[in-house]
Amino acid sequence: MAERTIGQLIDAMYRVREMRKAKQKEVDELKAKQNQVEAMLMEALTKQGTRKGEGKLASASISTNIQPVATDWDKVKKWVLRHKELELFQKRLSAPRYRELLEERLRGIPGLDSYEQRTINLHKLNS
Repeated sequence: MAERTIGQLIDAMYRVREMRKAKQKEVDELKAKQNQVEAMLMEALTKQGTRKGEGKLASASISTNIQPVATDWDKVKKWVLRHKELELFQKRLSAPRYRELLEERLRGIPGLDSYEQRTINLHKLNS
Protein backbone atom coordinates (compact mmCIF):
# COMPACT_ATOMS: atom_id res chain seq x y z
CA MET A 1 0.00 0.00 0.00
CA ALA A 2 1.48 3.30 -1.11
CA GLU A 3 1.95 6.13 1.35
CA ARG A 4 -0.70 8.82 0.97
CA THR A 5 0.23 12.31 -0.13
CA ILE A 6 -0.40 15.33 2.06
CA GLY A 7 -3.23 16.35 -0.27
CA GLN A 8 -4.87 12.92 0.00
CA LEU A 9 -4.62 13.02 3.80
CA ILE A 10 -6.14 16.52 3.89
CA ASP A 11 -9.02 15.40 1.67
CA ALA A 12 -9.55 12.26 3.79
CA MET A 13 -9.59 14.37 6.95
CA TYR A 14 -12.10 16.74 5.33
CA ARG A 15 -14.42 13.87 4.30
CA VAL A 16 -14.34 12.34 7.79
CA ARG A 17 -14.97 15.73 9.41
CA GLU A 18 -17.98 16.34 7.14
CA MET A 19 -19.38 12.90 8.04
CA ARG A 20 -18.88 13.69 11.73
CA LYS A 21 -20.58 17.08 11.36
CA ALA A 22 -23.58 15.45 9.67
CA LYS A 23 -23.88 12.92 12.50
CA GLN A 24 -23.37 15.69 15.08
CA LYS A 25 -26.26 17.65 13.56
CA GLU A 26 -28.45 14.58 14.00
CA VAL A 27 -27.23 14.15 17.59
CA ASP A 28 -27.88 17.84 18.33
CA GLU A 29 -31.44 17.54 17.00
CA LEU A 30 -32.07 14.46 19.14
CA LYS A 31 -30.60 16.21 22.19
CA ALA A 32 -32.93 19.18 21.60
CA LYS A 33 -35.92 16.82 21.43
CA GLN A 34 -34.74 15.07 24.60
CA ASN A 35 -34.42 18.43 26.40
CA GLN A 36 -37.94 19.38 25.27
CA VAL A 37 -39.44 16.12 26.57
CA GLU A 38 -37.42 16.47 29.79
CA ALA A 39 -38.86 19.95 30.37
CA MET A 40 -42.37 18.62 29.75
CA LEU A 41 -41.76 15.74 32.18
CA MET A 42 -40.36 18.10 34.83
CA GLU A 43 -43.44 20.29 34.49
CA ALA A 44 -45.82 17.29 34.66
CA LEU A 45 -44.12 15.82 37.75
CA THR A 46 -44.17 19.21 39.46
CA LYS A 47 -47.82 19.85 38.61
CA GLN A 48 -48.79 16.43 39.96
CA GLY A 49 -46.81 17.03 43.12
CA THR A 50 -44.52 14.05 42.75
CA ARG A 51 -40.79 13.56 42.26
CA LYS A 52 -40.87 10.26 40.36
CA GLY A 53 -42.79 8.33 37.78
CA GLU A 54 -42.67 5.22 35.66
CA GLY A 55 -43.51 4.19 32.12
CA LYS A 56 -43.36 0.82 30.35
CA LEU A 57 -39.71 1.26 29.34
CA ALA A 58 -38.19 3.37 32.09
CA SER A 59 -38.66 5.25 35.32
CA ALA A 60 -37.59 8.78 36.14
CA SER A 61 -37.12 10.86 39.25
CA ILE A 62 -36.21 14.45 40.02
CA SER A 63 -32.95 14.89 41.88
CA THR A 64 -31.66 18.16 43.24
CA ASN A 65 -28.31 19.47 44.37
CA ILE A 66 -27.08 22.89 45.36
CA GLN A 67 -24.73 24.69 42.93
CA PRO A 68 -22.87 27.94 43.66
CA VAL A 69 -23.54 31.07 41.61
CA ALA A 70 -21.18 33.99 42.20
CA THR A 71 -22.96 37.34 42.35
CA ASP A 72 -19.90 39.35 43.46
CA TRP A 73 -16.52 37.76 42.72
CA ASP A 74 -14.61 40.33 44.76
CA LYS A 75 -16.57 39.41 47.89
CA VAL A 76 -16.17 35.70 47.15
CA LYS A 77 -12.39 35.95 46.75
CA LYS A 78 -12.05 38.07 49.88
CA TRP A 79 -14.08 35.58 51.94
CA VAL A 80 -12.22 32.56 50.53
CA LEU A 81 -8.82 34.06 51.30
CA ARG A 82 -9.82 35.27 54.77
CA HIS A 83 -11.21 31.85 55.73
CA LYS A 84 -8.53 29.88 53.86
CA GLU A 85 -11.18 27.94 51.90
CA LEU A 86 -9.15 27.69 48.69
CA GLU A 87 -10.69 24.30 47.90
CA LEU A 88 -13.81 26.24 46.92
CA PHE A 89 -11.94 27.14 43.73
CA GLN A 90 -11.29 24.65 40.97
CA LYS A 91 -7.74 24.24 39.74
CA ARG A 92 -7.97 25.74 36.28
CA LEU A 93 -5.73 28.28 34.60
CA SER A 94 -6.65 30.84 31.98
CA ALA A 95 -4.52 30.20 28.89
CA PRO A 96 -5.16 33.65 27.32
CA ARG A 97 -4.10 35.47 30.53
CA TYR A 98 -1.08 33.17 30.89
CA ARG A 99 0.07 34.09 27.37
CA GLU A 100 -0.36 37.79 28.22
CA LEU A 101 1.70 37.40 31.40
CA LEU A 102 4.44 35.56 29.53
CA GLU A 103 4.83 38.60 27.28
CA GLU A 104 5.19 40.82 30.35
CA ARG A 105 7.30 38.46 32.47
CA LEU A 106 10.05 37.02 30.31
CA ARG A 107 11.28 34.86 33.19
CA GLY A 108 7.90 33.14 33.39
CA ILE A 109 5.69 32.45 36.37
CA PRO A 110 6.93 30.27 39.24
CA GLY A 111 5.30 26.85 39.29
CA LEU A 112 4.06 27.01 35.71
CA ASP A 113 5.52 25.47 32.60
CA SER A 114 4.38 25.87 29.02
CA TYR A 115 3.64 23.36 26.34
CA GLU A 116 2.79 24.05 22.74
CA GLN A 117 -0.56 22.62 21.76
CA ARG A 118 -0.62 21.85 18.05
CA THR A 119 -3.78 21.41 16.02
CA ILE A 120 -4.60 21.28 12.33
CA ASN A 121 -7.06 23.84 10.99
CA LEU A 122 -9.11 22.45 8.12
CA HIS A 123 -11.09 24.62 5.71
CA LYS A 124 -13.22 23.72 2.71
CA LEU A 125 -11.83 24.92 -0.61
CA ASN A 126 -14.12 26.99 -2.80
CA SER A 127 -14.84 24.99 -5.93
